[in-house]
Amino acid sequence: MFDKDLCTCDAGTLSLLTHWQERTVAVAEATVQHQREDYKEFTELCLLYLDDNDKSRSFNFRRPGAVHKARWMAKILYSVKMVLLQNQISLLPRGTITTATQQQKLRSFVDFVCLIYSRWWMTSTSAVDEPWHNLCLYQDLLKYAQVNPVVFASALQALNRQLW
Repeated sequence: MFDKDLCTCDAGTLSLLTHWQERTVAVAEATVQHQREDYKEFTELCLLYLDDNDKSRSFNFRRPGAVHKARWMAKILYSVKMVLLQNQISLLPRGTITTATQQQKLRSFVDFVCLIYSRWWMTSTSAVDEPWHNLCLYQDLLKYAQVNPVVFASALQALNRQLW
C-alpha cells in the first residue's frame, strides 16, 4: 500500500524511502512474534502497509476498541486501517468517514508512522538502549524533512516536548 510513486522526490530521497521501507520490514518481521496484542497488531499493520513484495500476507482486522487519550496506540491503528481500506471508503457517500483533504493528511501521517516511528517503537524495548534509539529517531526525523516538511515540523515539535 505504501506508494513511493506518490512522492515527488529526487532520486536520493527515493533511495532513502526505499532504505527505510526495507529496514522497517526487516525489524517488523523479526519482532512481530514477540509482542503483545495491540503492539503486534501495529507491527502487522505496518508490514501489510509497507511490504509490497509479500502479496500472500494475511491479516484479520480486529474490532475497534476504546479510543481516548490513554489509548494513543488505538489512534495509530485506526489511521493505518483507514488508509489500507481507502478504496472501500471511497465507495461510500462523500464525507461519510473522511474528506479528501483529511484522507491525504491521514496518508501522510501513516507514511511517517510506518516508515520512521514504527521502527523506533519496535526497537525501544530497554531503558538502557533508549538514548541510542532516540538519537537514531532524531536523525531519521531530520532526514524526513526532505520527504514531507509539514509532518517533519510537527513530529520534531512533538519530539522536542519529550526532551528534558
